[in-house]
Amino acid sequence: MSKVEVGRSKSSLASRTILDVPANGEALFAFVLAFTLGVALRLIELEYWQAEHLFIDGEPLMATHDAYAWLAGAKGIGSYVDSALAGLIRFIHQLTGLQLGTIGFWLPVLTVPWLALPACLLARFMRMTEAGVIFAVMSGSSIGFLVRTRLGFCDTDLLALFFPLSFACALTAWLIVQTGQNWKRSTDESELHVKLSVSLALLAGVCGALNFLTYTQGGSILLAVLGMSALLGFGLAPKGQLMHVWAVLILVYALTFGGLLGLALAFALALTLILRPFFFKQHYGLLALLFATILIFFYTELHTKMITYSNMVIAYAKTQPIEMASNASSLQLPDIVQSVREAQNLQWFVMAERIAGHVALFAFGVVGYVFAVVRKPQLLVFLPFLVLGIASVKLGNRFAMYGGVTLGVGFGFGVAELMRLLGQSQGRRWIAQLALCCIVFWPAGDMMSQMQPVPVLPRIYAQTFLDLRDRVDPDARLWQWWDYGYAGQYYAERLTFGDGGAHDGKWLYPLARVHSTDSALQASQLMKYVTQAQRKNSDNPDTAAYYWSNPLAGLELMGAPAATTFVDNLAAGEENFSIDLPPQYLVLSWENLRLGSWISYYGNWDLVSGAATQGKIQQVRGEVKVDTTSGAILVNERQVPVDSIDVVEQGGIRQFEWPKNANAHVLINQLSKQVFLMDSKMYRSMMVQMLIGNTKSFEPHFELVDDKFPWTRVYRAK
Repeated sequence: MSKVEVGRSKSSLASRTILDVPANGEALFAFVLAFTLGVALRLIELEYWQAEHLFIDGEPLMATHDAYAWLAGAKGIGSYVDSALAGLIRFIHQLTGLQLGTIGFWLPVLTVPWLALPACLLARFMRMTEAGVIFAVMSGSSIGFLVRTRLGFCDTDLLALFFPLSFACALTAWLIVQTGQNWKRSTDESELHVKLSVSLALLAGVCGALNFLTYTQGGSILLAVLGMSALLGFGLAPKGQLMHVWAVLILVYALTFGGLLGLALAFALALTLILRPFFFKQHYGLLALLFATILIFFYTELHTKMITYSNMVIAYAKTQPIEMASNASSLQLPDIVQSVREAQNLQWFVMAERIAGHVALFAFGVVGYVFAVVRKPQLLVFLPFLVLGIASVKLGNRFAMYGGVTLGVGFGFGVAELMRLLGQSQGRRWIAQLALCCIVFWPAGDMMSQMQPVPVLPRIYAQTFLDLRDRVDPDARLWQWWDYGYAGQYYAERLTFGDGGAHDGKWLYPLARVHSTDSALQASQLMKYVTQAQRKNSDNPDTAAYYWSNPLAGLELMGAPAATTFVDNLAAGEENFSIDLPPQYLVLSWENLRLGSWISYYGNWDLVSGAATQGKIQQVRGEVKVDTTSGAILVNERQVPVDSIDVVEQGGIRQFEWPKNANAHVLINQLSKQVFLMDSKMYRSMMVQMLIGNTKSFEPHFELVDDKFPWTRVYRAK
């Protein structure tokens, strides 16, 4: 008898294929594979980051402007000192002793691959474990998400997808427990797995709260996912369990958005659901639930959230040229949105490529998702991710990062359902998933193999900020273009005028005016006026406080016509300003020339009409020849007459002039092999003249304190 049993056991083991493994082992394999692919994808460009010019002070330069916001916050500088991401970086720094910049550079590799965890857990929960790999890979390698989570991209995007994905996965699992297996309302009135249902709801709420903590702007996607879960829960759950559905949804909402009160309410609801599951079916239980709902909605100001998110959509949709929603003053101020790359619109085919890597893959993923939803209606929870991704055609390319989640559901669960429908074995199901995973992974891998490191500022610009750290007063403020504000805060450890968070109209106008004016007197006086007005209008005399107060409060009180006259008069004669103002430094950079058109646009803004007549500048590409005899340049066989040519060389600058009123000037940088053609308004602006001109000509109003010609110059307003 014993021998027979042993023989059967051996025969059974021998008949197993290599892929016929326990479900938990499958899930572990799926997670490790997806995690490894996520890491490997982001290490493809590592070898290109080893060049010496990409490092400063022993740490790599960052690949996105906002990275420096969190690094500065980790240092205790700027507006994000208390943010979760800055705290995480600070904690890793204290734990490991690694430099902050090194941590920021590697953080994408340490965080993003964990998308595999909720994806693979949901696949295991749905008993389609093989679907977890491609679900995770598509979520993490979607082009729109990948370009924002590469090496050096230390930003909230690293966490902006993980918690919403976890939130949606937990609610999907809850719906599977709560509802039937198809689109018909379940008639099974048997007792629920209450503890499992409540546990999944608590998990969803915790993920939502962590998302709100790490990325406050992410509340809109959470509300959309929760709303979709409510529709499915009320529509598909047995009628006898609708009160349970209601209570669970309020539990999730309270825990996500309610703070301490929400935590207490969620805890009370969870205990009631577990210990007295029939309480809410009773009359007084229904009243208690209704009261709890009204209380948490009013406490969290749900109506205000809806208005806020709607205004955000309107702003990103760029339907209004002026900041009508936020500009309550008499000044018509410019809007920043369309000049920010991540907010610029996408064409339809570009949107599809940003989400899936190829239009065909996008179409296949959408078809797969529709099929998956037909088979498993609970997967409709992921629809808001796709809607947000598609909306990037109007809201801006940043939102393309969300679409890959839904396509991952389509590829993974759609194929898994199809293979089961066709009665395929476990091995064949895995082979199909892995083959499709290679196809989906290919566009991302191909793109990464062609990527070249592009730090947001060159090493010499970062060195300029580092040098200022040891040379300027602790309460000094730096006036550089806002794109480089966070970098200034991190390297110079000084507050800056304008950054990625302070760049709306009231910051744009004075900052751009200082750069764009042709009057050094006006630039110097505007810097001092703004500083004096901020101090006057603030209750706190500390620079760390009043530097963030409204810089145009005084101009707003004047009204647009009087404010325009006042600003113009700053170029005509000297005003009396307090002599004890903290030092203000103007930081000019060659990098500004790339942004010159936008800077001039904002700097020549009319506060009355809400329009601009900016200067013009363009980088000339192709073959360029200079005719110093006639005063012209030949660009791709086309002759362009000019008034002047400035040639930047190793030893200085050579100038040629032909006063022919051509309204055209050429700036040639022999060191970087760049050529810029600009009109007279741009050429005479401070951002150009103070960078390449004779520094002594500005001495009555500015003092040169750092000169790294032609790359950067720093002046103190006198």
